[in-house]
Amino acid sequence: MATRGALALLVLGLAESGLSIFQWMQLLTLRGGGSTVCGVSDTVNCETVWNSAFASRVHDLVGLPVAALGLVWGLVAVGLSAVFLAWARSGRPVRPAANGLRLVAAAGLVSVGVFAVASAQSGALCPTCLATYALVVAFAGVAWKGLPGPLLPGAGEWGATLKWTAGVTAAVFLATLLPGRATPKASEASGAALLPPAPQVASTQTPGVTPQTPPPPPASLEEFLRSLPPQHQQFIADALAAYRSETPQPAAAPARHRYGPVDAPVKIVEWTDSKCPHCKMLVEELSALKKRVPEGRCRWRLASSRWMARATRRFRAGARMRPACAAWRRVRRSAWRARRTTGSCVRRCSPRRPCWTRSGRWRSRRRARCRAPSWRCA
Repeated sequence: MATRGALALLVLGLAESGLSIFQWMQLLTLRGGGSTVCGVSDTVNCETVWNSAFASRVHDLVGLPVAALGLVWGLVAVGLSAVFLAWARSGRPVRPAANGLRLVAAAGLVSVGVFAVASAQSGALCPTCLATYALVVAFAGVAWKGLPGPLLPGAGEWGATLKWTAGVTAAVFLATLLPGRATPKASEASGAALLPPAPQVASTQTPGVTPQTPPPPPASLEEFLRSLPPQHQQFIADALAAYRSETPQPAAAPARHRYGPVDAPVKIVEWTDSKCPHCKMLVEELSALKKRVPEGRCRWRLASSRWMARATRRFRAGARMRPACAAWRRVRRSAWRARRTTGSCVRRCSPRRPCWTRSGRWRSRRRARCRAPSWRCA
């Protein structure tokens, strides 16, 4: 019977822990500007309770939001229930764990009363809070009827009871303190209160005199410049003259790094996207090509650019990689033309593989080395 009661307390503690985690996630959604699941109406709304002054004071005092306090209570209940079951299975006395579970149940009942009064004062009904109250009351009933021994610890049992209860509570509290402090707090002032107060200008109107209406703003830039004082117009004219007489200075760094000589017969523009797997293959092939042909010996020039494929409508299933594939085919064709004119092989020379010579004719290769010194293997 005692083991069944402890097992029921373990299940109730796990349920309360899961509900508190859900409440904490909803609180983070609320602090991030989203809407919660329990925000049904103005009356049935958890957001009003979580943003109340009482919840803000608890967060400032303890360092944990109200949902995190429920998680602490549930994890302490789970820990003491697990200790009870382990001791009962090994034959050890279970009185410290049973007394600790009853103390946790009593603390939960006191917290339920305090938070229920605070929720009533906020003028809203919190559905998840009601579920928490029901779980705590059920836990207290099982701890009262389902655990062995008297309700209060004996004369010599207070030390072990407080040691285990306070130890488990302190461990759980310290584990949740860091994420609790990282949880944003409710703003105590509205957005209008954050704005600076409007300056109050004393009225110095003379009786019988109509206040003058300020002139409308200029409709164009020319009209604005003509409305300036003469010294301001002269300052702007001097600045424009100095700007026009200066010599443009070269940039400190090139706008884009280009690989290869300037007078290369083949120009390649590399359009890549960080999320495109075909672009990754293109970059890897170009890197291998750069290793085989150094920059001083290559006959092509590469300019890298970014193409935001994800921002276009063509980047969809079945059509997202077509521009990259077409670009790679153009690169391959340009490389073949360059090798045809310079006499270099597109691939490494190997037996039974043809090689393009300077005369423009295909010759069968039977040896691993090129026969003419003018042939260059990439």
